[in-house]
Amino acid sequence: MAQTAAQVSAPVTLDDLYRIFSEQARLQKEALEAHRKRQEEALEAESRQREADRKRHEAALEAESRQREADRKRQEEALEADRKRHEKALEAETRQREADRKRQEEALEADRKRHEKALEAETRQREADRKRQEEALEADRKRQEEALEADRKRHEKALEAETRQREASSKDWEKRMKALEKNIGGVNNSLGEIVEHLVASGIISRFKELGYTFDKMSRDTLTIAPNG
Repeated sequence: MAQTAAQVSAPVTLDDLYRIFSEQARLQKEALEAHRKRQEEALEAESRQREADRKRHEAALEAESRQREADRKRQEEALEADRKRHEKALEAETRQREADRKRQEEALEADRKRHEKALEAETRQREADRKRQEEALEADRKRQEEALEADRKRHEKALEAETRQREASSKDWEKRMKALEKNIGGVNNSLGEIVEHLVASGIISRFKELGYTFDKMSRDTLTIAPNG
């Protein structure tokens, strides 16, 4: 302590001041250098931290990008798989529809052919029936014509026979009538004479009873008197 005081109380030279200032400057420089180094170390550490953070961030971003890329690829693959499955399903459905359409067309064609065959058979049957009916009608017409012709001929023969019979009967009747007229003429004359003898004698008196008066009588006429 006494030494220090003696030292303090000792006169200070320029060299001492230079040394003191130099020492202080050195210390300050060392302090500044240490502070600078600490700052540099801190900055370097911060830079390393930031670089590490950047790398981690880049790695995270890259990992996220790879994950997104992987997800995108999986989605694309899934979409492609779905598209292919959908295309296959559409192709299968299209083939099925085409097969169904072909079967329907074949069935319709078969039905059409069967219907055409049935119509042809029915047409042939109708044509055959029509021909048979026409033949039957023609045969009936011919039979009727033949029967009518036979009836006409029989009727003509009967008329001819009846005409001949009538002519013969008429001639015979004329002969008989002529003979009868002759016989009746003779009978009339005989009957007249008989009536005259039987009736004429009393007929005039009988008419007078009825109010008729005859003044003259002959075989063919009676003459009524004017007052009767």
